[in-house]
Amino acid sequence: YVYNVFEVDNTEFKGIQTISSAFDPTTHQPTGRVIRNRHGIRLIFIQEGTLGKFDFQTLLIQLVSGLGLLAVSTLIVDTLAIMVMPQKDYYTRYKYTNTLDFSDVRDGLVVVPESLDRPALPEGDQQGLPSGDDRAVPLLNMKHEE
Repeated sequence: YVYNVFEVDNTEFKGIQTISSAFDPTTHQPTGRVIRNRHGIRLIFIQEGTLGKFDFQTLLIQLVSGLGLLAVSTLIVDTLAIMVMPQKDYYTRYKYTNTLDFSDVRDGLVVVPESLDRPALPEGDQQGLPSGDDRAVPLLNMKHEE
């Protein structure tokens, strides 16, 4: 920091203040007064300069911290949804999608057809929809016909 001290013209250093000290209760007029005659040094502080500047490293740290907090909040919400909430079974079905076991495909135990228009679903599985729901089959058919 750099401090510059200089004299400022026309700065008063004397102050006079008149205060009424007592009032007549019948006329409501002042009956006495006090004069405060004050003397002193008047100091004026003027701040100049740059308060901040752009720093790329600080920006990068803030972005990474924000992404980290977003990941932690996602983890907390997902954990609460699939382990604590009353309908955790439904949330778990919607969160995770079952696919083929590609290790069997890699090992040559299962042959995948060239064209899969519609993925094969296990019997009774409507991609997380409750069983016995009449709307599940038409919705799936409509989804795969597009």
